[in-house]
Amino acid sequence: MSKFRIQIADESNREYVFAEIWYEDQLIAEIIQETGQAEIVLYTEVSTIFNYHDFVRAVESAKKHLFCE
Repeated sequence: MSKFRIQIADESNREYVFAEIWYEDQLIAEIIQETGQAEIVLYTEVSTIFNYHDFVRAVESAKKHLFCE
């Protein structure tokens, strides 16, 4: 079972909705669309090792949810 969780968020100080990627209880990244295309913002302060395939699936899932693909 993946430790990743995707949450679509909408904040009043942002023009567009965005997708948060959580690993266990830590926010590690956001998929944003401020420039009209998908961009990723990483929030890790310490070196963390993720399973590559799980991380890629989480990023793709976030993008699909955000862009309704």
